[in-house]
Amino acid sequence: HWLRSHDVTMPSTRRLTEIVRQGLTARADSEIRFDLGRILLRHYRDAFWLVSHQQPSPPHQLIPWDGDDTLVIDDIGRLQRRRAAGGMDVGAWRRAPVTVSFDNTGYRYRPAGRRGSRSFRQLAQESGIPPWRRPLTPIILVGDEVAAVPGICVCEGFAASDGSGWAIDWVPFPPQA
Repeated sequence: HWLRSHDVTMPSTRRLTEIVRQGLTARADSEIRFDLGRILLRHYRDAFWLVSHQQPSPPHQLIPWDGDDTLVIDDIGRLQRRRAAGGMDVGAWRRAPVTVSFDNTGYRYRPAGRRGSRSFRQLAQESGIPPWRRPLTPIILVGDEVAAVPGICVCEGFAASDGSGWAIDWVPFPPQA
């Protein structure tokens, strides 16, 4: 039913049985994938995902964000900021230039209110982001410091202290099931 509702050509009964068997017996860290013609069926942490064969490439340069409520990034997705409890400090956009990076290597992330720092991989695993989506996860920088990872955390020193800040949402294109 789920495959049909996403307009995916149904695999044979034999292949569907194998997909279900592998999905039920897979280790949590395994990356199972099935080619279903125009789409891939991937498995991560007890869930199936429909993913295009043609994943977009992340930009290699920093993308300036002047503070508009929406920032569209090529054919990858859009960032949206909205006032909400918690979130990123409103004054961050006045401290230094705000940019967006898709290069998550080399940084240590210090989520506000938590002890210690983490690698991007650790944060992504904690948040349940599948490995194939991690290169397309934006990192918000203020100056040259990591300020937030949308949908994951606001970093120490950038969290709103007065209770109301910018919640930043990442909406990938096309939305994945």
